[in-house]
Parts: sequence; structure tokens; C-alpha cells
Amino acid sequence: MSLITLTFGDRGNCYSETPHTLISTPETAIANKAQSIGAKAQAIIKKTCNFYSQNDVYVIAEVINGFIGQDMQATLNGKTMELLEIESKFGHSAKKGMTVGLTLKGISKEELKTGETIFFEKN
Repeated sequence: MSLITLTFGDRGNCYSETPHTLISTPETAIANKAQSIGAKAQAIIKKTCNFYSQNDVYVIAEVINGFIGQDMQATLNGKTMELLEIESKFGHSAKKGMTVGLTLKGISKEELKTGETIFFEKN
């Protein structure tokens, strides 16, 4: 097995698990840290759009506080939204200072304005 396969592989188990094996990726490290601190976060909306033939809203935002992960609930002005997907350079989680792509359900594009803050907390 090459170093390239270990580094850029398909994220499958390309190692034999032993009690002494610890494989950590940036995505798992962020997710573990988010679980340990209670995971409340905020993100400022930079841009919103709808993809063709999709009802969900895609938001580009900057995380300004905390950690955002897959199992979180989003709120804006008292309205609760479902966080369907999060995309960042580390996969499906993000930390303060990162720009992320969020797919939200339960709100329209018109209700999300540039500069507003979305709040996230663990379900």
C-alpha cells in the first residue's frame, strides 16, 4: 500500500485495526471537538441560491463561532430549519473562520438575507 493511497484513498479502512491504531482526519478531529464542547455555533450568510428543480436552499456562509456538524439544527429569527448537508474543506464539519456550503430545508431563499446570522445547535 502506498502513501498516496493512505492519504487520498476512498476513506475505506485500508489498514488493519488493532488496539494501538489511531487514524485521525481533520474531519473527525473537528467532529470530536464539537461533541465535547456542546456544539453551539453561528454563521454569517454570504450568499444564497436555489438549484434548478430543487426546493432546498443552498447557503454560502462563514462560521464565526463554534463548530458546525452534520447532526445540528439551524435557526434564523426564530424559524427552525433542517440542515441537510454541510460542505467544507474538511468534509462534513467546519470550525470558526471557515467558509462552508449549507443545504437547508424549511426556509425560502427570500427569507435568508446576506449578513444575517444563522444559529446552530446539536439535535
